[in-house]
Amino acid sequence: EPKGTSEAEEESEVAFEVEWHECEMGLVGAGLGGGFAHTSELKPMKYKEAMQTPDREGWKEAVLDEHKRFVKNDVYDAIPRSEVPAGVKTLDSTWAMKKKSSGVLRARLNLRGFKQIPGEHFDEDSIAAPVVNIISIHIVLALTIIIIGWLAIIVDVKGAFLTASLGGEEKCIYMEVPEGWEHLFEPNTVLRLKKTVYGARQSAKRFWISVLKAMDEMEFQRSKMDPCVYYKWNENGLCI
Repeated sequence: EPKGTSEAEEESEVAFEVEWHECEMGLVGAGLGGGFAHTSELKPMKYKEAMQTPDREGWKEAVLDEHKRFVKNDVYDAIPRSEVPAGVKTLDSTWAMKKKSSGVLRARLNLRGFKQIPGEHFDEDSIAAPVVNIISIHIVLALTIIIIGWLAIIVDVKGAFLTASLGGEEKCIYMEVPEGWEHLFEPNTVLRLKKTVYGARQSAKRFWISVLKAMDEMEFQRSKMDPCVYYKWNENGLCI
């Protein structure tokens, strides 16, 4: 005990140490009993790399699950390669395959957007979208937790970028059949995209436009201080 430490200060230090150790135990507990043996398993893998692991069959199923998401959201039209306009470049894709801490195998298909050609696959003004200001988040959290005691609900849009339409003004994007999907299509088939996909340069802005339309339909107003904050007064009070 350091000289001059009071009993109250000592109790406070002990309480802090107990709380800290409980926090550490909680963090360890998040990993114990999970669906992985080592954290190295949680790193993203490419398709061929994942297919060389003991989880090969599970990854095959995850790849087909991603195709089901594409079909559910009506992301593409399958067309013969002969229907691709002359001189138009078709783009390829890559997989980001990751085992989550829960053991769930998640395969996400990404267009190789760095190969997109300005003017052919996208316009320069279609590749940026606003994001919420961190100060707005701090203010809402303070109101929620400290001042008013609001109810906070977190919504996760599954496969968000697969839900946004490319729109008639967007350039057509033709994608080669991805690895693992070859058996689902006839030879010489190309996918003409109708929705945005992960990796496409215009995906963020097109999804933001979809959010704007949804908020407008629900009669939310957009904050003049932050373009990503929406609010509405209803029978329960203020909803942000």
